[in-house]
Amino acid sequence: MRNNKIKIAGVIKGKPQMILDASEFERRKFETKIVAERKSGTEDILILQFEGSAIAQEDFEKIDDGSAIKLRGEIRTENEKEIVPTAPTVKIFIAAEKMQLLEKVESKLNEVKLCGHICKEPRVRQTAKGTHIADIMVSVKGRRGSVSFIPCICWQNVADAMENIKKGTYVEVEGRFQSRDYQKQIEGATPYLMTAYEVSVVQLGVDFGDDVAAAEGAGAETEDPAAEAN
Repeated sequence: MRNNKIKIAGVIKGKPQMILDASEFERRKFETKIVAERKSGTEDILILQFEGSAIAQEDFEKIDDGSAIKLRGEIRTENEKEIVPTAPTVKIFIAAEKMQLLEKVESKLNEVKLCGHICKEPRVRQTAKGTHIADIMVSVKGRRGSVSFIPCICWQNVADAMENIKKGTYVEVEGRFQSRDYQKQIEGATPYLMTAYEVSVVQLGVDFGDDVAAAEGAGAETEDPAAEAN
């Protein structure tokens, strides 16, 4: 079983820009954004990277702002080298392995599966509206041996289960990759807008050694996660 995989369909936002040159098209790396719509109608705008090997060159040349696409790959994280106070220190993005151009997006596909260990103590809290949420960070080994540290947000009874989960616990996560905007406040400075990227957890399996417990939860679609998580 793969430790880290995502399947998603959406619309390209901005013509892909080359971020790593190579003599062969298959080894070049590109970056753009993909807009994926939830069942609720909310749009997630996610960072997308891919190598030329992920798509036929003739199809790549057709990709433009507004192109419909379906892809599979994994979620990765990497530290940002040039940091300014209003920029995130870690980039969280989709690394596509296979991409397919579509006539149009026919299904709201956004499926994530992760297997790894919780690498920070879970943060369990309750919003002003009474929604129970928990933030967890999962360390996941990627296809090429790298390790990504992926933030996940749990809802309601899944969040409640995090009360008994500790750092180091092995988990299996199923959910959706999402974005949300929030205001960052630094003492003595004007608040500024930032974007968080995270996996909204729908199902969570927890390995306690010999026993495996599973928790299921919805809630991310019944309320506005962007408003609730701030």
